[in-house]
Amino acid sequence: MKKRIFTLVMVFASIIMMAQTPNMFNYQAIARNASGETLNNQDISVEISILDGTSAVFTETHNVTTNQFGLFTLKIGDGTSSLGSIANIDFSTGAYSLQVSVDETGGSNYSLVGTSQLISVPYALHAKTAESITGTINEADPIFTAWDKDYSDLTNTPDLSGYLTSETDPTFTAWDKDYSDLTNTPNFEDSINTYGFDGNYAHLTGTPAIPSNVSDLNNDLGFISNPDDADASPTNEIQDLTLTGNTLSLTSDATTVDLSKYENLKKMSISVTGLRFDGNCTYGVGFSYMSGIRFPEAAGVGSIYGSFIIPDNYTAGDDIFIRMILSASATGNMKFSPNSMCIARGNGSFIQGIGASTGLDMVTTVPSFPIINKPINVIAKIHDTDLPENLQPGDAIIFSLFRYSADASDTNTGTVTLHGLEIYY
Repeated sequence: MKKRIFTLVMVFASIIMMAQTPNMFNYQAIARNASGETLNNQDISVEISILDGTSAVFTETHNVTTNQFGLFTLKIGDGTSSLGSIANIDFSTGAYSLQVSVDETGGSNYSLVGTSQLISVPYALHAKTAESITGTINEADPIFTAWDKDYSDLTNTPDLSGYLTSETDPTFTAWDKDYSDLTNTPNFEDSINTYGFDGNYAHLTGTPAIPSNVSDLNNDLGFISNPDDADASPTNEIQDLTLTGNTLSLTSDATTVDLSKYENLKKMSISVTGLRFDGNCTYGVGFSYMSGIRFPEAAGVGSIYGSFIIPDNYTAGDDIFIRMILSASATGNMKFSPNSMCIARGNGSFIQGIGASTGLDMVTTVPSFPIINKPINVIAKIHDTDLPENLQPGDAIIFSLFRYSADASDTNTGTVTLHGLEIYY
């Protein structure tokens, strides 16, 4: 069995204000394995012994369960006793030690974890002797009741003779707060009489002229004097909007709008196990970042090859995108470039292309991996306009993409893994 490590968190006495002190104290610890990992949510057995020198005077066992952090708690003195009683230990007679043994499976095959001296906390149990104190306790402190609390009896008191002893400010309570008693107040009545405004809008001068009739309006004032607009048709703005298939049209307009390009993108996925690879590429087996085709590390060269047939719902002339999910074992940029492309048509013809200038292009020109083993998207595109003929439904596409890590722009020193590949258009 691997030895387990238990990290002591705290040991403290339970001191409760009650009629009698309990014969127990708390113990907490964190269970760890030999690698330092905590034993979380696990049933374990703990054997506690209190030693006088090297001899046990008290032994008990506990069955506990650790929490999500590996922490467990028990009360020493509240377990299943196999030797002695904690109530019979006289902590005042000498130094005692605490010995802890554990069975990580929850059984009774205990392994010694460690022994440590009890310093002070359990000795709170020794305070139980206060429960049996008898007789009278004499108070030896001075008796302060004899002082009559007279300030004049004190020495070294501060000198307060230079401080304010009376208030000499004027008394304002005599003013009755009557506004008419104030002097130099503003004369509001004279101001109103001077300007002669009584609040009537009609008495204002320089006000704008407001036409009383619609016929009074004219274009010089920025209004439309005729109820009809420039084409003299009050109804031509009312039209029906019609959607037929992917075509949007108006009843009085011959112009239509083709909405087919705004449909949801059509997609198809290609399994990485169906791709070919050469050079220094390998295939990784496992889960998470370990699964997929691995491109070589620095100074290596490797390529992947894939193929698919364009479905019948493809619109001739549209571009086709290749989306890849990649992760890297190191941070930095990667040089990922198109290598070749070949198009086979059912009538026996081939449309051959090599490089980005003849159909295949990297949209993500320099993939960057800021975090180790975190997937990112990398996009390549097949440009229909760069090919000698338009792509058509039923065409077979064979493409190749490679990593040239010796290139100066490839700063990633790790292995780059292709986890998945998707075609959409």
